[in-house]
Amino acid sequence: MHALELPPFDPTLPMEFADARGFKDWLKLVPMINVRQAHGDILDALTRLNVSAVLPIERLKMLELLREPVGMLQEENAKRYFGKPFPLAMTEDTVWVANVQLWLAMSMGYRHCWQAAINADVMIADHKALAGQRALRYAALAIREHHMAYRVVPASRWADLFALYQISLEADIAGKIVKDSLNRQTELSSCHAAFLQALLLAAANPSAMPVRQIAWTDRLLDRWSNQANVSDIRPEDTDNGVLAINLEMPGELKRHNPIPSGASWRFLDIEPIGKSIKKRIKYLRAGESPSQLGLGEEYAAVTVENNLIGLYQEWCDLPIERGMPRRPVRDDAPLAQVGLGLVSTHFAIGGQSLTQPTGPSEIRGRSIADFQLFGGQAQHLSSSNAASKEVEAAPELENWRIHNESALGFRLERAEAGGRIIHGQLVAVRPRPGQGFMVGTVRWLLEGGSGEISMGMRALPGMPQAVAVRATGLNTFSNRFTQALLLPGMPALQALPSLLLPPTWFKAGRIIEVYMDGQIKKVRLEQMLERGQDFERVYFQGELA
Repeated sequence: MHALELPPFDPTLPMEFADARGFKDWLKLVPMINVRQAHGDILDALTRLNVSAVLPIERLKMLELLREPVGMLQEENAKRYFGKPFPLAMTEDTVWVANVQLWLAMSMGYRHCWQAAINADVMIADHKALAGQRALRYAALAIREHHMAYRVVPASRWADLFALYQISLEADIAGKIVKDSLNRQTELSSCHAAFLQALLLAAANPSAMPVRQIAWTDRLLDRWSNQANVSDIRPEDTDNGVLAINLEMPGELKRHNPIPSGASWRFLDIEPIGKSIKKRIKYLRAGESPSQLGLGEEYAAVTVENNLIGLYQEWCDLPIERGMPRRPVRDDAPLAQVGLGLVSTHFAIGGQSLTQPTGPSEIRGRSIADFQLFGGQAQHLSSSNAASKEVEAAPELENWRIHNESALGFRLERAEAGGRIIHGQLVAVRPRPGQGFMVGTVRWLLEGGSGEISMGMRALPGMPQAVAVRATGLNTFSNRFTQALLLPGMPALQALPSLLLPPTWFKAGRIIEVYMDGQIKKVRLEQMLERGQDFERVYFQGELA
């Protein structure tokens, strides 16, 4: 269907309003404090409005009244699935589908207005560029919702966006500036800017970003999308290629090297954005705060600097990781074994579940006070000989297909159901039978249209060893050991020896006990090296040979 081939009107559908004034009165009665009900009411009303015969100018006024409430409801509704492990639960998926539907319903409403303006409706002809920009922006927001849920953007969504942009080019309004009160950066936009904002966000590698960072990047693009230029003139060849799109082949903005040629190719010049990013990095290093530089207040300066460096690499330079040689894996290669999470990773590397060390228990931590109060009647102070025989249930390892591998890690895919996954989670991978397990973290995630899940695993340096750890000190609640991993130091990679501990364990100077090779040794925690979703990587002092 052509982007402006709109569904026919259905005069039998009831409507609570016939014009913008009646719509405004109806909107006041929507219980905005009840997000679920308000979201459903507005989606239902907008769906019916999009197939109802309403004067185009009245339709435009209604849609403009809806923009702020819809933005608020979408943001609140999305909190029910933002940052959740994958795959989403059924209720979370239902909410996500409703959000996508509402973005598309808003886009459809503005397409009605745009079509009327193109057809020279006298009352709305002057709003042709505004209606076009809004239709493109809401189509782009439906694409953004896929990024927010780490889902592959369907080809139909890109085809729709490209078709809308083509219409703006044919109508000669692509670059016409219109007011956009929801653009907090400049309050200005255009069809051209809305189109580029969708392309640049997809090119920023959102599958590797936390949800909050995706939203932060999109807000920066409110301004930067107005600064990028698109040209049909083929640039000269460079070592890093160029960002380009083919108007006849809708899809994500990609870096092409060698640079393609042809009448349908368009080349993106984002040098103004690159200069803006470098200038802000310079000012951050000079001590300016992110808020002073228009970079928001949600991140500390060091985090903002790292985020900007990442964006510069994705948009203006060749990303370091993508410059590493990647070795594809044959289709008939055996599946890799994968453990998800610290417990499964410990089991995969150690080859067995954690068994508590044998021997008498030591009265320690809070147990001292309990012993003084209850004496020998305190059950948890009895000999650990019985407890030592308790073996935790063995977690299941999963089978994943390796797409490619490099010195930095793996790209893996799982087609069958399995455990839920989240960014920053600890994983263990045995690439092939007979090889040892490597340990790393989930760097990016993407769910395909058929439910298959792809992930990028970033390997941590060193050959891991399964150990067990136990806290010491007066505030210790348990004398039981728990799973941990030891990563030896690698001077060639400037990697310090480290322990992978459960979350919240690190405190500078804290003494913990490590059980390995039948011995219990004490180490002192010195420095946090990395914090993941379900682990802390910590540098320590002490001999664990």
